Amino acid sequence: MKKSLLLTGLFFMVLNSGYSQSFDLGSWNILNLKYNHNDKLSVFAEGQIRSLKFYDNFHYFEYKGGITYKFKNMLTLHLVQEVIKPTGKEEFCFA
Repeated sequence: MKKSLLLTGLFFMVLNSGYSQSFDLGSWNILNLKYNHNDKLSVFAEGQIRSLKFYDNFHYFEYKGGITYKFKNMLTLHLVQEVIKPTGKEEFCFA
């Protein structure tokens, strides 16, 4: 009984796995910037562009920035603002 149940479950997992992923390549581009003002204070910025297909179907972009302050060896404060914007092909262009 256990063996037939295991084989049935394995059969459906193999059957379903053929439809779970697409074979298109996607892209995920990230740009990070960081400036250390001194040992305790730093600022950073990051931008990301994600595409469901290889530079052809842009999914969304995001950008964030923040300030980091180190009080002592064991305590650090991060203040971060992040914006994520879903986008369609018609809204996103480099020109």
